[in-house]
Amino acid sequence: MNNKQKITENINEDWSDSKSISDICVKILDFISRKPLVQLEHMTQGSLKSAIRNQYSDADFLSAVQYLAGSKVSLLEIKFEFIEDDFIFQIDDSVIKEAIRDGYLAHPSSGELVDDFEEKVFLYFRPGHLAKQISKKS
Repeated sequence: MNNKQKITENINEDWSDSKSISDICVKILDFISRKPLVQLEHMTQGSLKSAIRNQYSDADFLSAVQYLAGSKVSLLEIKFEFIEDDFIFQIDDSVIKEAIRDGYLAHPSSGELVDDFEEKVFLYFRPGHLAKQISKKS
């Protein structure tokens, strides 16, 4: 049995009570396994929704992505970026946690407080540990 089959079995077992979440997880797994790693370095929610043909509820999609990014599976890594005009800055997870807790974010370049940081911070995904094992190598 290969890694992908084992992961699929685990997904189906873990989500035996929710066929839609199980289906989303398996479709994202299939998507990742067919792509070269270089094409997976910046996956957005939109690209993952396209991979599953956007036919599921947002709640199920988010549950599936949360599961796939969790420590048990590690198929996806959650990352954040600050986008303003033509500038894109990678933001560390701990900085985002602090910004949510404190209600403000210091601009990554100027250090000035960004009032509407929630509108300028975007979530994306990178391949997690398992994705690196099952994706195409070239």
